[in-house]
Amino acid sequence: MRIGISTMSLNPVLLGGVRVYMKNLIKSLEKVDRENEYFVFIKNGEKEFDFIKAKNFKKVVLYDQRTSFLNRYINYFSAREKIKRCRLDVIHCLNNGIDLPVCDVPTVITVHDLQHEYYPEFFTKEELEKRRKSYQHSAERASRIIAISEYVKSTIIDKFKVDANKIDIVYHACFIGRDSVEKSELRNNMSKYNISGKLIYYPSATHFHKNHLRLLEAFNLMRKKYKTANNYMLLFTGAPKNAEAEIEKTIEKFNLKNFVYKLGYIPFEEIPYFYINSAIVVFPSLYEGFGMPLVEAMTFGCPVACSNTTSLPEIANDAAVFFDPYNVEDICDKMYAVLTDKALREELISKGKKRAEYFSWEKTAVETIKTYRKVYEAERRRKR
Repeated sequence: MRIGISTMSLNPVLLGGVRVYMKNLIKSLEKVDRENEYFVFIKNGEKEFDFIKAKNFKKVVLYDQRTSFLNRYINYFSAREKIKRCRLDVIHCLNNGIDLPVCDVPTVITVHDLQHEYYPEFFTKEELEKRRKSYQHSAERASRIIAISEYVKSTIIDKFKVDANKIDIVYHACFIGRDSVEKSELRNNMSKYNISGKLIYYPSATHFHKNHLRLLEAFNLMRKKYKTANNYMLLFTGAPKNAEAEIEKTIEKFNLKNFVYKLGYIPFEEIPYFYINSAIVVFPSLYEGFGMPLVEAMTFGCPVACSNTTSLPEIANDAAVFFDPYNVEDICDKMYAVLTDKALREELISKGKKRAEYFSWEKTAVETIKTYRKVYEAERRRKR
């Protein structure tokens, strides 16, 4: 098969799971597949995919970084011609929709979440309109859809009325393997960030749906309700987003400035430092399509307490303690239980490591190739 992979939606603000997915999927396809030919479509000047070396992989620059109407018009038709010259059997668009010019090639899209359909209040009017228009159109037009969890598959069927047989479930994995990081290095590097104490860790950009505000309220309640809870510090890492100002106000409201570390965006390769050194990962998000930090925490032996909603119970399975993310007291009590119950902690760590082994990028790549094959065979049958 001749397979095109689009990275055209990659941009400087795309820092989370989608960026990790793009890079690790391509790396793993390169590792497991030396038979099919791949054409990775990138923007001019894009350095994210310099790692591509395999002979059956070729990078194709589709767009220059131009902004005028005339140049965008030129880019569109130039890109169509470049795609056509690749003589593709399948195109895979990696970020929720079709981000390439219209061309007569069967297309696979990966859908990461439909959050805007369930929490429209967290989006601007312009972003909401853009998502609703492009996501549904892409889902209808795509030959097949990859959903990153059973939960996401159910939402696609619910909101877009897509045939369930058209959707394949292909899970993500952990961004970095435990074996690739020295434990001593992880512990020593904490001094770089001037962090100490027993840590309650929440790795997430500060979007409103990530629910930092209720977590802060639960942390404040825990400090008041349980005397031994005063030994713990709350640690936030993640790019600042639209809830940042409210988070600062909430920290000030509860007088938590001396008990909360806010580090902002941290390079992916340094994230293991915090998992290894934290007492617990707490994940109170209101909406997730997968929940990569759960797999990361379990990989590095950190017990997890998380929301009982959307994809999170599916991903964590029996390796987490669940709470109602809208109930501050429930968050407080479940968090404290995981922090202080030694038997529970040991059970979660053991089950977490086992659960984490279920997810791997090599498995993601193999399952993705199966989806390409389904599209390829269907097109061959159609042309007979």
